[in-house]
Amino acid sequence: MQKKNFTILYAEDDTYTREKFGYVLKRYFKNIIYASDGQEAIDIYDKENIDVVLVDINMPKKTGLEVASYIRNRDENIPIVVISAHSDREKLLKAVTLKLEDYIIKPIDLNQAIELLQNIINKLQKSRIISIQNIFEFNLDDQRLYYKNSPVELTEYELKLLSLFSSNFNKVYTKDEIYYHIWDDDIENINYGKVRKLISRFQTNLSTLVGKKINLIENNYSVGYSFKL
Repeated sequence: MQKKNFTILYAEDDTYTREKFGYVLKRYFKNIIYASDGQEAIDIYDKENIDVVLVDINMPKKTGLEVASYIRNRDENIPIVVISAHSDREKLLKAVTLKLEDYIIKPIDLNQAIELLQNIINKLQKSRIISIQNIFEFNLDDQRLYYKNSPVELTEYELKLLSLFSSNFNKVYTKDEIYYHIWDDDIENINYGKVRKLISRFQTNLSTLVGKKINLIENNYSVGYSFKL
């Protein structure tokens, strides 16, 4: 399986286990951030952009379930996998409210663990593809727009425009925010007409491609522009 562009937080206090299983994780994740106790795992989560959490249930300072609870209270969707011994099953039953992705029993069965990792990565990949009005798809990883599974050729400025909106499709962006993002090398000669023309040209080109009028970006007068998914 090809390594994917995701970051996993792996919390395990046993050095040998952490290094051994960490070697396996390197085959599937671009970045692996290690923690040797629960509090360190929480501190890392607060500072880094984590896609997956893999945490041992029994760790010093904070238990794996305490770490899972802390993270789940801040992110309802992030996949959390707990590693436990057979004797910890009662603890896992108490963790139902944490909506764990799954759990791995020690000693770790590599085939089971790899299958679990593949399933998680597949889910993450699907969540990184945004459907736009059931016509286009935008891939957050390669920052490209697709129509009927083929990439849409966009100009440099159109790509910058789409990239800005993709950082938060629910946000209304002001003319200043759009201008500074696209023409950051020309902020001394601000011309908001360039913003209007770019958006108009972008939508006209997509309309021509699809064969009907497309309205992805809406002008919220006196406020800014919003994207219509």
